[in-house]
Amino acid sequence: MTTATSTKGTLIHMGKAGAMPAALVPTAITKAKPAVVSVADTSTIKAGDLVKCDVTGFPELDGKWFVAGTVAVGTFALAGSDTTGSSGALAASPSIHHLADSDLANLTTCLSDIAMAREAPAAIEAGTYADPTMTVTSQVVKAGTFAFKGQIDITDPAYAELLAAEKDGLARPLKITLVNNGAVIAPVTVAMTMQETPLSGSQAFSGTMVMATAPRHLF
Repeated sequence: MTTATSTKGTLIHMGKAGAMPAALVPTAITKAKPAVVSVADTSTIKAGDLVKCDVTGFPELDGKWFVAGTVAVGTFALAGSDTTGSSGALAASPSIHHLADSDLANLTTCLSDIAMAREAPAAIEAGTYADPTMTVTSQVVKAGTFAFKGQIDITDPAYAELLAAEKDGLARPLKITLVNNGAVIAPVTVAMTMQETPLSGSQAFSGTMVMATAPRHLF
């Protein structure tokens, strides 16, 4: 039976400008669901942290952001990953990067709403005399956007970080941590922010984030 869960307690984090992720060198990666990474030291990693698999030798992992799952001495799991039956093998010079809390801006404090928008694949006409109604599904689909809203507070570092992200136009990881339901991860660029000053109401802002790749729900 499906259980409804309140959005209260949802956490939203985005990578800061100039953040310097810590480099990790994997010594082993299991073929499992989830994949478990072995490294020399896991003392700075905790469950829920963002990690980027740069070069691992596993196509299921390379180039993707993951959330650290169970962390033990010398190992951590990549929540939502699946290397079972993978043809990959640990790369000769493997590389993973880890973002600590200090590398992330906590947007939870300033956002009042964030909504994902995805485009449906287009149907391309491919009719023939035998079947004039034939169509094929387009393989080109935009990753999508996040529309966000919040209250203006120039003393909130999160608001300043959103403005900085719009100005530099750099891609940053976005993590939306759901209550008891994993996390949604996507690399985003803040494309636009707008300040709103209604005659009756609070000083607010809204904007759009553009996703570089499709969002992934990891759990």
